[in-house]
Amino acid sequence: MSADIAVRVAAARDRREIQETLARSWRHGYDGVLDGDALAEATADPAEFYPGARFERKREADGLLFLVAVVDDRVVGVCNVALGPEHTHAFVPDGAAQLRAVYVDPDHWGDGVGTALVGRGTDATGDDTPVYVECLAANHCGRRFYESLGFRPCGEGVIDLFDGTHETERFRR
Repeated sequence: MSADIAVRVAAARDRREIQETLARSWRHGYDGVLDGDALAEATADPAEFYPGARFERKREADGLLFLVAVVDDRVVGVCNVALGPEHTHAFVPDGAAQLRAVYVDPDHWGDGVGTALVGRGTDATGDDTPVYVECLAANHCGRRFYESLGFRPCGEGVIDLFDGTHETERFRR
């Protein structure tokens, strides 16, 4: 770990840094996984890629925990945890939670930011609550990350993104 990591609930003032973190994370994390030109175009304007209205909707939603990781007073990671069925995907059984998003600024990969976010997010679900996450099957780095945290494969799926349909792997812990 290169610095102290503070994990807290996202605030309205975090919007711009969250948008930038998400765009950078997608550009670097999905390089070679998604179509490069489509990825560059989709993430060119962070505010368009992750609109403010979407951020506010998620930040204010009941049953959805929106966390940020802060290092040196700057947002460097984002995690959304769905705590109820109104925000989980159909493959998640009743009574379970879902990590809906875990993204870290590439400059902080390997610093413990993602681990801190997932730890805080899963702590909020309770000890006995199963937690699910879905990851692009071609995202080997992401799959290794979840497995390193004790998540185990439990199924497969597909997701439609801006550049087409992609296979996913689902994990449970």
